[in-house]
Amino acid sequence: MNRSESSRSFTMATWLGWQVESNWTDPFLFAIYVIIKPLAGAAILVVMYSIITGGDYESPLFPYIYLATPSTSTLVRSWQESRGQ
Repeated sequence: MNRSESSRSFTMATWLGWQVESNWTDPFLFAIYVIIKPLAGAAILVVMYSIITGGDYESPLFPYIYLATPSTSTLVRSWQESRGQ
């Protein structure tokens, strides 16, 4: 497979993935959703941690919670999809 064929395959796969994931919706609205959803999720985690610990971001627990929470939900979702649930 030469470079131009790989490039064309990547472009078509990206386009098809976009169409499937966006469910054929308006690209502008989908782009906003794709950007805002993860940012809102991160902001919620930071606010919850701040309220619970009184703003103690120096604790080594903060990076663990901040990084582990989204990772765990992604792994659980992948596991459920692989089992057909």
